[in-house]
Amino acid sequence: MQLNISPGKKIGEVAFGKEKLILRAIKLKDAEGCIKFFNKIIKEGARVLLAERVDLEAEKRWVKSKVEALKRKRALTLVLENSNGEICGIFELRKRTMLKSKVDHVAEFAVSVDAKYRGKGLATKVAKILFKLGKKFLKLKLIRSSYAERNIASAKLHKKLGFKITGRIPKGFKIGRKYEDEVLVVKELE
Repeated sequence: MQLNISPGKKIGEVAFGKEKLILRAIKLKDAEGCIKFFNKIIKEGARVLLAERVDLEAEKRWVKSKVEALKRKRALTLVLENSNGEICGIFELRKRTMLKSKVDHVAEFAVSVDAKYRGKGLATKVAKILFKLGKKFLKLKLIRSSYAERNIASAKLHKKLGFKITGRIPKGFKIGRKYEDEVLVVKELE
């Protein structure tokens, strides 16, 4: 059975306390919601890859690239919306190239969640859904990821999801004025 995921397609609902969050594929109209989300978590000092706030034009290009990658089955980017229709999480699996390659069975995992929704198992729950979809939709066998060594929350999430540490890149992250090792992790999909 072929799994079809198109831009904006609703994947399902995820319970968060009494709130029902909508999990769906990214769509072109998400640029403004994504910029609000990313700029909010950057401002609060979340330990994300982005180091500075982004502008709307850059975000439109980013969203467009994610939609194109989804259509070509090179990535799967899901957004989580709260009951107000605001993006409160972004979850992604992306292959290393936009062209067919010898590493098509491997994808990079990335996740960002609004502070209000962190620390309560939501990222774990959504990541498990993403991994199941990635196995079917992207034909994945292996997921790679990394995190800054002092990012305890990310370390715990990756461990809960079954990732194994495979190495380190010394001073791979620059957080403020300090450097931290980048911890490399891998998960095999069953």
